[in-house]
Amino acid sequence: MAISSRRGSIQNNIDEQYIGRYAYRSSKAALNVGMSALAQDLPQLIILILHPGRVKTAFTNFDAEGISVEESVQSMIKFISTAKKSQSGKFYDYTGAELP
Repeated sequence: MAISSRRGSIQNNIDEQYIGRYAYRSSKAALNVGMSALAQDLPQLIILILHPGRVKTAFTNFDAEGISVEESVQSMIKFISTAKKSQSGKFYDYTGAELP
């Protein structure tokens, strides 16, 4: 499992018109591609790429609209524990909703 970000989605970058943080966004896109390739090379494993949500941390300036660390982690654990091979190599948010 890899922790990524919606900012690593090429489609989300287009649809949501993100600005700035080019190195961060590029690194997350590279992570997503690498994990997707790993899933193709190791089909016996379940490889998950997860966006933890907008979590209230210093990185998000403790955004009041964000979710707690506990909520993010609990939701990801729930999703991970029920993941299926058909989900391997795909990008999901912390609730299990597939991302582009």
